[in-house]
Amino acid sequence: MSLTLQKLRNFLVIAEEGQFLRASQRVGISQPTLSAQIKELESELGVTLFSRTTRRIQLTTEGERFFERVTKMLSDLEVAVTEVREQAALKHGRVTIAATPSLANSVLPPLMAEFRRAFPDIDVRLLEEISEGVDHLVRQGIADFGVGPGIGRQMDLSFSPLFEERFFAVVPLEHPLGRMDTLPLAALPERELITLAKGTGIRDVLEQVLRDNGMEIGTSHVLTRADSVISLVEAGLGVGLLPELSVARVNPKRARIIPITEPEISRNIGLIERKGGSSSSASSAFLRMLRAGDIPERIAAG
Repeated sequence: MSLTLQKLRNFLVIAEEGQFLRASQRVGISQPTLSAQIKELESELGVTLFSRTTRRIQLTTEGERFFERVTKMLSDLEVAVTEVREQAALKHGRVTIAATPSLANSVLPPLMAEFRRAFPDIDVRLLEEISEGVDHLVRQGIADFGVGPGIGRQMDLSFSPLFEERFFAVVPLEHPLGRMDTLPLAALPERELITLAKGTGIRDVLEQVLRDNGMEIGTSHVLTRADSVISLVEAGLGVGLLPELSVARVNPKRARIIPITEPEISRNIGLIERKGGSSSSASSAFLRMLRAGDIPERIAAG
């Protein structure tokens, strides 16, 4: 039996088109050659696959059954070929990730180490930027994808949430608010509030919430790292507002981390990708690990 993949694919095209002429034009061979192929196929199978009229051909009952089986078989074959090629591609390659500082120094390093153990020959590169910079790197194709907050995103980028991150106040121990277990937003001293500079995802979230509640950030510091905010707070120069991943390095002998309430403030953290872009095998493998990484549990575990 000389069944070939091309002959089976041509059979599917004829069934889809319902005409030998259109099918021959689609597959790029002459109509007589295509007709001869189907006659050979029917002879090899011992059944009639098509009922023919002067204008159109239709699948017989046996032809319909064969069509279903061949469609599934070729689909499974394509999946198998793709999987094998992807596994071969994972023997080398590079993944470039753009991430905001709070993510670059918290959840991503353990995941990168886990990925390296699984795929030691793939180079994983991390580019640390503020939110606007992450978007730019993804948009320009410099980074395969970004990890950052889901706010203010333009239409050419997509955002897929991974987890929600809550905001906290960082208060000097000697501050009058330092004795409180929770802090209503209205209780925060506007003139003492310290956070990151404009253009960062943290600042964008806080300005929106404060504006909605008739408040604003009163200090004029221009800071791009959470560590700088924490240092100013620990020196007694104000009250910091930072998300959960950014407060892990607060010295408990100098400042307290207090949940903000009424309202609680939080932001979504997720994947930033180019719409319509394609991912390499290496990038796809890291994305699968990232999505299955139980990030909220990792955060809770510290």
